[in-house]
Amino acid sequence: MTRAIWSRESPHAGSDEQVVVALVRGGCFGLERVIGLLRRRAPTVETLNVTSGEESDESRVTISLRCGHEAAEQVAEHIRKLVDVSWAAAFPAAGGDEAALLREFALIRVACTSTTRREVVDAAQLFGARAVDVTDDSITLEISGAPETVEQLLRMLRPSGIVEVARTGRVAMPRGAGMDDGLWREEAHDQA
Repeated sequence: MTRAIWSRESPHAGSDEQVVVALVRGGCFGLERVIGLLRRRAPTVETLNVTSGEESDESRVTISLRCGHEAAEQVAEHIRKLVDVSWAAAFPAAGGDEAALLREFALIRVACTSTTRREVVDAAQLFGARAVDVTDDSITLEISGAPETVEQLLRMLRPSGIVEVARTGRVAMPRGAGMDDGLWREEAHDQA
């Protein structure tokens, strides 16, 4: 029986942001399987980030979902069942007991003049951002940090006039060495 937590239309009680991280082999075919599963089964996808993994034939897929933790765990369980997936786990994106480190990178181009440039740079430095390109009418900043930090910087810069924003989406890594799903990954590699 299909449970309501998979329904895109139904509101999720206690919905917050969850992150599912998976290590996928098989190049494009493996990624297609994961994306197909997300289209069919996943709640609202906020961001999807694909990077190279630890192994040369492996991709690290980070999926930010807007749902409860139970729904995210089910998505991770379904992803684990795919033939090309060697490991997958779900983590809360925020909270007091953060199980994962979440980071995001952004390039932000802000309109400015020679008189307002200093204000923009000072605001950026409050969030750990730095200028990477300066022209007569704009400045481009780069920032990496928690997604909330990137959002706060964007809110602060909006009155100055944001011209363009390029964001990577979230990347995540479990905290510490003692992951609950660590044995599953070792077993999956032994079976492969």
